[in-house]
Amino acid sequence: MNITIIDDEIIIRRIFKVICDSKGYQVNAFESPYGAIDYLQNHKTDIIFMDWNMPGVNILKSIDILLELTDVPIYIVSGDTNINSPLPVIPKPFNISSILDKIKGA
Repeated sequence: MNITIIDDEIIIRRIFKVICDSKGYQVNAFESPYGAIDYLQNHKTDIIFMDWNMPGVNILKSIDILLELTDVPIYIVSGDTNINSPLPVIPKPFNISSILDKIKGA
């Protein structure tokens, strides 16, 4: 299983990596959606977790591009519970078992 995590916070990327590595999953972590978009043009992923608030990022445009590139589940991970996301939202701080459930369901 290949998992893509997009978050500007290194600690969140590291948490995802530790969680996923412990289950034998491959993690591709990116600080912004731009690196992930470049990567996904030539590589496959099974699920994407993406932060909602990243400096200098047009999140809605990034979501549109990711939806054009892939048909895998995309989840927004955010500490802001008042967002108007077109995708399912996982609140921060997140529960590890809920992340693993999403991965298993992909």
